[in-house]
Amino acid sequence: MAKLDGGMRTPSRWAVLIGVNFYSSSNPKMNLDGCGNDVIAMYNFLRDYLGVPKTNIIVLLALDPDSSTSPTQFLDGLIITPTKANIFAAIDKVVSQAAPGDFVHIHFSGHGDRESTRYPDRKPKHAKDELLCLVDDEDITDVEFGEMLDGLVSPPNSFVVLATLDCCFSGGATRKKDFAIRCKPRLGIQDEIEESISSEDWTPRKLRTAMPVQSWLYRDRDYNALTACQPFETSREGRLSSGEWHGALTSTLMSCLKSLGNERLSTTYGILHGFLDASIRHKLRGVQQPMLFGERNRLLFEPTIIRSTEFQTLAYVTHVEKENIVINRGLVSGSVLGDTYSLKEPGTTNAQTKAAIRVTVTSLDAFAANAQLSQDSQSSDSTHLDNVKVGWLAILISRPRVSYAQILCDPTGPSEGLLSKIQSEWQSFVDPIVQIQLISPEIAEMSTHEEEVKIYVLIDDAGCTMLDSNKKPFENFPVLPKGSPEFTERLMYLLRHLRTYLLVEELKTPQSQISGFQLSIEETDDTGDNQDAVSSWKIYFKNLSSKVLFITVFNLTPLYGIYQVFPSDAGFAIPVESSDVFEEIVDIEIPDRLKTASGEPSFRMTDVIKVFITAEVTDLRHYELPELKNTIPRQLRNVKPRQVKGSSWWTQERKIVTGPSQPQAS
Repeated sequence: MAKLDGGMRTPSRWAVLIGVNFYSSSNPKMNLDGCGNDVIAMYNFLRDYLGVPKTNIIVLLALDPDSSTSPTQFLDGLIITPTKANIFAAIDKVVSQAAPGDFVHIHFSGHGDRESTRYPDRKPKHAKDELLCLVDDEDITDVEFGEMLDGLVSPPNSFVVLATLDCCFSGGATRKKDFAIRCKPRLGIQDEIEESISSEDWTPRKLRTAMPVQSWLYRDRDYNALTACQPFETSREGRLSSGEWHGALTSTLMSCLKSLGNERLSTTYGILHGFLDASIRHKLRGVQQPMLFGERNRLLFEPTIIRSTEFQTLAYVTHVEKENIVINRGLVSGSVLGDTYSLKEPGTTNAQTKAAIRVTVTSLDAFAANAQLSQDSQSSDSTHLDNVKVGWLAILISRPRVSYAQILCDPTGPSEGLLSKIQSEWQSFVDPIVQIQLISPEIAEMSTHEEEVKIYVLIDDAGCTMLDSNKKPFENFPVLPKGSPEFTERLMYLLRHLRTYLLVEELKTPQSQISGFQLSIEETDDTGDNQDAVSSWKIYFKNLSSKVLFITVFNLTPLYGIYQVFPSDAGFAIPVESSDVFEEIVDIEIPDRLKTASGEPSFRMTDVIKVFITAEVTDLRHYELPELKNTIPRQLRNVKPRQVKGSSWWTQERKIVTGPSQPQAS
């Protein structure tokens, strides 16, 4: 174990790498081509880029002795056969040698499968088990694998864990010329899959229900996991320019990690996933989209979690063509024409990007923005976009939309001094992304923006009170006391926060005709064991369309925070296939900050459960907003999950008002 000069131990890094090419000598169609190469690529990266000692890496390989694609790097050394016993023995060996805080990476490339659950007491009705398929017809279930990962991150082990799974869990397979198969064949689906496959170099390995929603790995977790694709997609492998077969996930992951260079030290799993997702979507024309589970703000290969709001402004370049680029932020993400982004190559430092390439959004569809070079771009090289690549970061730096807040007070009254202070200072605190413009009392009558005013600021002897468009106080919103330090700056912060919240609350479906699904949010008597719940609500969604739809659920809290409730950390959205049902219960609790006030006869609080339904996998986490800082401490989300071609996106919501009597919905 390495130690610093002061005696403090430097965390070590360990890995267990599993690749299964060879499944059957009697049925060659069961064998794979690229899994061994995946393992070797991962091994070399760990050794050459992360400095993991050879003695800290355990390799388990099953190679096809008759295949010309079998790797040779490990043939002169000891190869451990990837049986179930050997894999768990390898994990136990790492546990016996590693220390708390060490990083442990587990990689699997091979077949996957699904079958009826062996755990009816631990999974919902009709749930499936996902299997990692090993040699000799052995397997590891998702429950076994998930519990093993839980054990690694829990005391006394307390390791930092990353699992990468380049395999399929659907149980389907097909084969054509140069095709690789990464799932066990299941009768009855081959023809269906054959019709959906092109003859590109990247070919389906398996149908990969990359863990359905009921999967044991889809729980809240303290480890991170990267999987190759969405539940309804096929995973692909192909022949690289070197002539070697590799999985799309593993080869692209290696490329992304290497291109980050030293910036890996400050890169989170969320940023890596965005880079990886954009690269694979582009390479495979959107047919395979990797998934990330676990804490998105954890630094790569480290225990450190950074609390950053960067994801609120961070997007990715997904396509480049001549003078036009495409960014993965469309109408459903709240983008508007005129948004300006600064482009940054992953792996470059801020110092290297002073001369930024800036682009401005010129057109929008539901899920993407088309942008062209901004006239004010600072880069001397930015007369064209030739150097921009898919996967570059696109950081939102300005938005043309302006929101208006009107001041209400007597300009000659006792608050005249405070009004003068605000008037002289507020423009110094305008944010280029959430622009708030104050309208003073003396110009209010001449203003042409009266109908655009969403917030009124009442100034009196107590300070500032925020009023809604009907000039009524916002429920449970703090009054800014008159004597507060940095008064104007604090006022502008509160206005930005409130306006950001209202923009999400006001977001509506772009067209009135809603079809293709059934959605209801109804109160239920099923209160479970939560003694703090004041009410419980069932979210029921059924996909009536012929295609996969995706559901994301947010809670807009009474303390003006916005939190993604479903999925909690398991990817961007929950896929619901045709005729399938998503059904969950959430409990409404009174936040600690409001418990004292909740005893008052006039008390009321409003929760909004807002449901987004999209026709594509869409990351909407940039809508998340922490509850007000300083004035109101940040707390956990108020709604808690309890149970383990028309328009291409829709949103519906339910307002739940809680008072001294029964909650009311609107």
